[in-house]
Amino acid sequence: MVHVTDKGPRRFVLVRGLGREAGHWHTFDRDLRESFASAIVERHDLPGNGELWHEPSPISTADMAADLRRRVWAQDRQPPILIGVSLGAMVCLDWLRRWPSDAVVGLVAINTSVGGISRPWERLRIVGLLDTLAALATRDPIARERAILALTTTGHASNDELARQHAAIYRARPIARRNVLRQSLAAARFRASSLATPTPILLLNSARDRMVAASCSRAIAAASHAQLAVHPRAGHDLTLDDPSWCVAQIAQWLTPSSRGCTLRT
Repeated sequence: MVHVTDKGPRRFVLVRGLGREAGHWHTFDRDLRESFASAIVERHDLPGNGELWHEPSPISTADMAADLRRRVWAQDRQPPILIGVSLGAMVCLDWLRRWPSDAVVGLVAINTSVGGISRPWERLRIVGLLDTLAALATRDPIARERAILALTTTGHASNDELARQHAAIYRARPIARRNVLRQSLAAARFRASSLATPTPILLLNSARDRMVAASCSRAIAAASHAQLAVHPRAGHDLTLDDPSWCVAQIAQWLTPSSRGCTLRT
């Protein structure tokens, strides 16, 4: 748990992962606003995703981090709490690593991994790789999104309405397959021999993640002295499977009653 002096509304910056965009947060940003009075919640896409679908994706998390950092500071100078999922969390970790003096209040890293402290087959499980390739090969958008939901969630595998919503997102802002490959390369190349950072980190992990082994979050926690919370039933897309649990963990982490660590202000 951590403590932050209340100096006005908190600013949350949300970053999705590989092939996902702002629209895939669904109710999570609303839940944050409901739990934190007057919270500022921003959803930032990685290049190649969402509103930036027409841009080529960088092949390094360093370039992604530089782009995200530029856009975050251009929008507002208020110190943010970063929340990243999978590749999005890698990008946020790289930001903290490369610009440790930046006024970032804290980072919530969800179901992510780091090369150098976890093995390649832990960072992307074989079953996850095979199912991802099969999903990407599916031409029908609804069938493809249904397959992705079956892979990344435990509570939405048969949710046809959600699959249709995701297919509509894809039709409006299609991600190119080459950008999926470029993002995959960036994720695979992300390595860090040290995760020492003055910025507090909360790790959220899903016990039933079929994409990334749970040991990856434990390894990051050990290397960074971060706090770790594990959801016993959720899949890789934790904020979709149980957004309320995620918000509750973040709220507990930010509670003023704890003095175990102090958030940067």
